[in-house]
Amino acid sequence: RIRVLVRQQKRHDALRAEYKSRMGRGTLDVLGARLSWDGKIPRDTKAKLIVANHRSGLDIAVMLALFDAMLLSRADVANWPVLGRLATHGGTLFVDRADKNSGARAIRTMRRALAGGASVCVFPEGTTAGGREVRPFHAGAFVAARGLDVEVLPVGFGYEHGSEWTEPTFVAHLANVAARERSEEHTSE
Repeated sequence: RIRVLVRQQKRHDALRAEYKSRMGRGTLDVLGARLSWDGKIPRDTKAKLIVANHRSGLDIAVMLALFDAMLLSRADVANWPVLGRLATHGGTLFVDRADKNSGARAIRTMRRALAGGASVCVFPEGTTAGGREVRPFHAGAFVAARGLDVEVLPVGFGYEHGSEWTEPTFVAHLANVAARERSEEHTSE
């Protein structure tokens, strides 16, 4: 009976990863974003801590498209219409920035995931920024990975001017991106 449960879990995990990848690629297609990548996208099965600067809502779609990883998000996203439900069902880990206990729980959850062989994707700046500025990284994800045999994969996002999330709401940002003829997403490791 245990073998059956393990096989079912592996199948469920594979289906979830495929669903998330299709969702990410579909979102990029719908919004007219074309992804380009410098470097080699690692395909091995070793656990990774994927750390990236944060420029746009498109960053999340790119991460979903390229990596089978647990995403870390701010807690209020869980309550967003549609996206909150998708993120919850996709296995997103939510952290309440105002609650130090929530941050500690998130670090423990990330650590268990990494130790168990799963990859985790974080945007350690904690917010989006325009232009080429990279803000200081919060240390939590690095604390979670300390002492574990995981690869740290740095990812850098860059966009054409005007594609960054600088609008007051996420919906306004998506409307801005969707209104553009095409958004060039450039990512590098």
